[in-house]
Amino acid sequence: MEAWPIEEAFVVRPLASLLFAALLPVVLDAAPRRALSDPGARDRARAATRSVGLGLAFLVGSTALGPPLAEAEGGIASHAAGFLCASAFALVDARWVGAPRFRALAAGFTLALVVGGVAAEALAPWGIFVTAAAVVAAGAAGYRPRTPTGPDAAIGWVTGLGVAAGLAALVALPVPMTEIVPDDAPTYGDATWRLRVDPWDEQAMLANAWESRRRDELDTSLAQAREAARMGLLDGPRLELEAELHAARGDCEAAQRTFDRAIRARAAEAFDVDEIIEPLVLGGYQLPPTLLTRCGGLEHRPGLMPL
Repeated sequence: MEAWPIEEAFVVRPLASLLFAALLPVVLDAAPRRALSDPGARDRARAATRSVGLGLAFLVGSTALGPPLAEAEGGIASHAAGFLCASAFALVDARWVGAPRFRALAAGFTLALVVGGVAAEALAPWGIFVTAAAVVAAGAAGYRPRTPTGPDAAIGWVTGLGVAAGLAALVALPVPMTEIVPDDAPTYGDATWRLRVDPWDEQAMLANAWESRRRDELDTSLAQAREAARMGLLDGPRLELEAELHAARGDCEAAQRTFDRAIRARAAEAFDVDEIIEPLVLGGYQLPPTLLTRCGGLEHRPGLMPL
């Protein structure tokens, strides 16, 4: 059994991102076409929806591959996937809705590519968002209105931006709704839906690893824990789970050693700051249940026993 739904992460999600980018122009054009009768207002609504839609297509595409291929948030593979989805948006829009100024759009994409190359290094992990803003600017140049200003121009801008902002909010809403607090991961349960929203969320992978442990799927749990570490999980939570897995296999000596490493890792993470300006609480580590019940837990740590 794979560490996580590999086909969803590397096949379904990228293809779904391309499909989303291809359908987005048609969806964005439907509301202004029905709501606005003035050609000038409709043209301005289309410019607003297209520029924001390009940035949204880029963002969705850039998160389709994630750190395992990009090697870092906002890496080359993520940018390439984002520009692929933005290009699909522009091509479908040109075929079915209204052609942009391709020369201006190409120049804007080139500038966004340069900005993305700088942002990926200097502004990580926010480089993707900076590049997306540059893509929106490219869309503003490529889709600027062609018709003269009319009396309903302001209505067109407001309508277009409202439609685009509403769709962006709808797409972004599952992210905060499914987010997992790090301390809750061991007791969260199955986090498959969170991984469908963000396949590269290390806390969701850790939650699934603990859930696999509860099902006694020890090999799967270990694979998921190590996958979570590859996604960016800190050593402390991973080692706590590995100590639990050693205890579940009856290797109490390895479980004790691994839990000691987990405590040291937690301490190193807590003190890994340049300056401490507030009282520091060293704690928060999870006590592996099977280590306590099967391996004697804390009895070899007399300094902790009065607790």
